[in-house]
Amino acid sequence: MRACDPMGLSVLLALHRRTSAAGIHLHLDDRPPALDRLLTVTGTLGPLTSPPGRSSSTTG
Repeated sequence: MRACDPMGLSVLLALHRRTSAAGIHLHLDDRPPALDRLLTVTGTLGPLTSPPGRSSSTTG
């Protein structure tokens, strides 16, 4: 992934909700700096990058 716009972030969050509901942990690894900045600014870095077993809350 080289870029992520607001629609891409929305898809990632929807995927996170679906995988969490199914008991599957989604973890984004080897992220480009631009994606890390977007996740940090939007407050979604923790929920989308935390290792399995670590609790994180998602809003949105």
